[in-house]
Amino acid sequence: MIVSARNINIFFLIGACSPAPSLPVSTPSTQPVEAEDTSTMQTALPPAPEEATAAIDSVHLALSPSEIRPSGVGLRHGQQSAVPLVHLRIVLPVGWSADGSRPGVSALTAYSLVEGMIGSDAAIGRVHGIEEIAEPGIEVLSNSTIFSAEILSHDVEEAVDSLREMMRAPSFRTLAFQRAQTRVLQGIGDTQREMRMQAALADLSIPTVEQWERSVKAMESWQCRAFYQSYYRAEGAVVVWVGDIGLERARNLTDRLFEGWKPSKTVATPRVAAAATPKAPVVEPLVGKANLVLLASGPPLADNDWPALWLIAMAMESECDVLPWHADSTAFRICKQISVLQRQQEEAALRKRLDEIIADGLSLSEMESAKRKIVEMEARRMSDPKAIANMLSRWDASQADGVGDRLRAVTDIRSAARRFLDAKSVKGVLVPMEPQKSNIVN
Repeated sequence: MIVSARNINIFFLIGACSPAPSLPVSTPSTQPVEAEDTSTMQTALPPAPEEATAAIDSVHLALSPSEIRPSGVGLRHGQQSAVPLVHLRIVLPVGWSADGSRPGVSALTAYSLVEGMIGSDAAIGRVHGIEEIAEPGIEVLSNSTIFSAEILSHDVEEAVDSLREMMRAPSFRTLAFQRAQTRVLQGIGDTQREMRMQAALADLSIPTVEQWERSVKAMESWQCRAFYQSYYRAEGAVVVWVGDIGLERARNLTDRLFEGWKPSKTVATPRVAAAATPKAPVVEPLVGKANLVLLASGPPLADNDWPALWLIAMAMESECDVLPWHADSTAFRICKQISVLQRQQEEAALRKRLDEIIADGLSLSEMESAKRKIVEMEARRMSDPKAIANMLSRWDASQADGVGDRLRAVTDIRSAARRFLDAKSVKGVLVPMEPQKSNIVN
């Protein structure tokens, strides 16, 4: 089959093991497609293995006219050409089966599957978000979610053939899931642990607009704006707001957080909006280029299977700062669980080393560098120039004054270290204590 450089829409229906209703043929564009007959593009595929919890029912390919896309989401910086796009629509069972005998596919696994599928040499892309409205004629299964992704490929025929061959392979589901889970679940835990995490988070609530507004005021009252302005303005910030806030609210919140510094560009997908301040790189991909991600919350995972865990994992890979927006949010609880899973061993080792250092008494020659580092870390978390100066001056004075001052300095350092560790700081994800007790900073 010779396919010209056109947009290609691919619909995958992955449902329960029982066959799903066949999909009607429909084209996304009303314009005719030259030299192509879309009526012959319906291709039935063999089902996945019997033991699989999901089966592929059919694939529907429909060609539409090429589209010149400006540089932005989905294209590399500065790129402006008619790159053919392959659109994926995937319906996956989420949560547990009706009789409770087996788990369905979690959001993290679903996103990982799509990422694994489009990770070939023939096609590159990224999952952009969840589409909650079904395509006409596609019946959304109960307790299911539609996932959307785009593939950028300069060789459409090769990309489509690659996807078809992958889905025809008997080991398609197993290999794709294993590959994706190895990438995304690194350091987080196995699939069973992730499912238990989902179950524990199933009853969390969605924050209201009023909660959002109160959260902004709370951050201002925590004296964190000075930190954001000094730390992120120097390099330019890409702020990703996770929550169904829309473009205008993302602009307004970023404007308030940076005290009148209006974002130069704002983009949004369902439940995610990103605002870029001046000097920042182009906002795409949303998390890949971000250096600050503010997680508000998402719908209860049992209802919508919001991919907060996936987003946090991707952000951690990018080593950007991920801050829970308020202590009642889904993201806050997820961060806490991740921190426990990832940092138990490292925390234990660090606490043991701290105890060893402090047990050395006043041997400043052995404890100076380690304790100074702890003090600096804690001072950064305080985000208050006066508090930082006071803490560091107490440290400096302790090295010249009497034993009593040195003992007080050691006590300050020990409590600062404990507070720092109790805040569950993890690579890329900072989980603060309660707002009234601590500031959230990097």
